Amino acid sequence: MEDGERALRSLDFYVHCDLFETPSSRYADILLPVNTPWEREGLRIGFEISAEAEQLVQLRQRMVSPRGESRSDNDIVFDLAVRLGMAQAFFGGSLEAGWNHMLAPSGLTVDRLREQPGGVRVPVADVERKYAGRPRERAFNTQTGLVELYSELLLRHGYPPLPRAGQCPEEADDIARGAYPFVLTSAKSGYYCHSQHRGLPSLRRRALQPEAEIPAALAAARGIASGDAIRVTTAIGSARFTAKVRDGLHPRVVVGEFGWWQRCDALAQTALGVTGENHSNYNGLIAADSIDPVSGSVPLRAYRCNVERDPAFDVTRRRWDGYRAFRVASLVKEAREVTSVCLEPLDGGGLPDFLPGQHVTIKLTVPPAGEEIVRSYSPAHPADAGSRQLLRPSRARRRARRRLRRGRTRQRRACPGRAARPAPARLHVRPRADDDRLRQCAR
Repeated sequence: MEDGERALRSLDFYVHCDLFETPSSRYADILLPVNTPWEREGLRIGFEISAEAEQLVQLRQRMVSPRGESRSDNDIVFDLAVRLGMAQAFFGGSLEAGWNHMLAPSGLTVDRLREQPGGVRVPVADVERKYAGRPRERAFNTQTGLVELYSELLLRHGYPPLPRAGQCPEEADDIARGAYPFVLTSAKSGYYCHSQHRGLPSLRRRALQPEAEIPAALAAARGIASGDAIRVTTAIGSARFTAKVRDGLHPRVVVGEFGWWQRCDALAQTALGVTGENHSNYNGLIAADSIDPVSGSVPLRAYRCNVERDPAFDVTRRRWDGYRAFRVASLVKEAREVTSVCLEPLDGGGLPDFLPGQHVTIKLTVPPAGEEIVRSYSPAHPADAGSRQLLRPSRARRRARRRLRRGRTRQRRACPGRAARPAPARLHVRPRADDDRLRQCAR
């Protein structure tokens, strides 16, 4: 991280092109806005689905007009090349001329594709075992013409001709192994593309916070539960994640998520820092002093670490499974159809804060037959402020309202559901200085 930041700061002039303002773009002298694929035409030669799909050539149409002054990255590069005196190498600055050059072997043109937006099929021979029709010494594009497990090319350049498993960083260092007993690795998220798309509410509500998967043995030994805030620490830094306990994970392996920085305004999720005390930047945990000589990669998939529950996390405010007993602490008539109901847990424990879009589920028993009814309400105040939440019963909910009387015990679940809306404007807090109990109200 420090090396990358230092390199960007040392540039004499830095122009960054992107769809969004990213942490890297903040070091740029100029940030040029790039539009999305739906705001420009795009040439697609073949689709990697099947042999038949490979025959389809299509000019993707522009669906909407570009926003503001954004342009395609191709247009930016072509215009820049012309201004630098490289017009001849860039088809006179015409992207369409470049596309026609690519299409020439097929006999197609951009104009023809534009007239047929569904695409044009160009027959392509689907040949299997291409190597079988070539001389043995040229069957494959390798030094020997064969499928090489032993690479003569690597050997001639002084590298091992066979792949071999290397040591995890600090593997031979007993001191480091004691301080960092686990191996940190990473995996791609199923919801996001690397560091993109976390600003999309439909995806973000499915993966709201950066998580780290930890083995069940580690969780039991260190008193960590799924949902707890944890700190993953390496020799060069520490990052904050939300724990996800995995039974089948190797007892020495920790799997962290990468690519977290983007905010999501629709779900009231602020941007995450890439540096600082509470960052969740996976890259900030990996040093660049152990680089693979062949690929040039740093050990992003195997690095020594330690895991502890974040000291700032209050374990008394964990989520709970099933129903939990609460007492109706107070009811205040706010208006004709609005009653404030304040609930407090009988066990005296704390309560987790809710997220936008979550709800509180309350179970009530209605006499005389003892009918059990369940009602759900959206919480309106943080749990740690000793404040109230509004209850707006409709006619169908008046039975529930009649069963909510001060001092009575009721069962409620932890806030389920995923964030689905921004924090409403009425999220205000009214702290009570004379009440040190942690209360959460149900609306």
